[in-house]
Amino acid sequence: MGTGPFKWNHWTKGKDLKLDKFDKYWQTGKPYLNSVTWTNTPDENTRLLQLKGGQAQIDEFPGWAQIKSLQSTSGITMKLFPSTRTDYVLFNEKFKPLQDPHVRRALSYLIDRKALVKAILFGNGEPANSFMPPQVPYYDPKSPASSTTSRRPRRRWRSRPCRRAFTTTFEANAGALESQTIAQVIQAAGKPLGIKVNIIKKDANAANTDWNAAKYPG
Repeated sequence: MGTGPFKWNHWTKGKDLKLDKFDKYWQTGKPYLNSVTWTNTPDENTRLLQLKGGQAQIDEFPGWAQIKSLQSTSGITMKLFPSTRTDYVLFNEKFKPLQDPHVRRALSYLIDRKALVKAILFGNGEPANSFMPPQVPYYDPKSPASSTTSRRPRRRWRSRPCRRAFTTTFEANAGALESQTIAQVIQAAGKPLGIKVNIIKKDANAANTDWNAAKYPG
């Protein structure tokens, strides 16, 4: 619906979306393309091969580890720009013991954000102090962020009424290296406090279904 340059052809959930040229578009000579097809390819390595092999013309979300490779590939234009995207971990409070704010804070303090930016984004980003990025109105650069220290998580953990080791689960996107790396960092950070983090890998569609239904375990 609307006055756009393309019209609906079909959408196959989990597979592709196709739009055809709208012949009665108000701007003469546009659109240039007869159709546009977006395909759902969850695995970033597969998308990279499709782009380099000419099966795809655009990779909307290439892996950060692939940036330098794409920038040096002949025939491919790879550009970075300031983004309003903020990545963060959401705890599902429907699962014990994540209802306890002391548990969530202890886990938050354990996460080394600078190490994640270096390992996952290859330096193409900065640790966030809020879910709001600097480019949006009302962002406060003075908002206090969780800092990673060796003592604070343990102090937060000892303040809990019931202190004991526990096991939780992190659901990671099987096709996204950054999601799996975040899970591994949290898993390693929890060990000193007796926190066991099991990692399960799901394809993007299954993980998205769990997310929308609030059924992801952690």
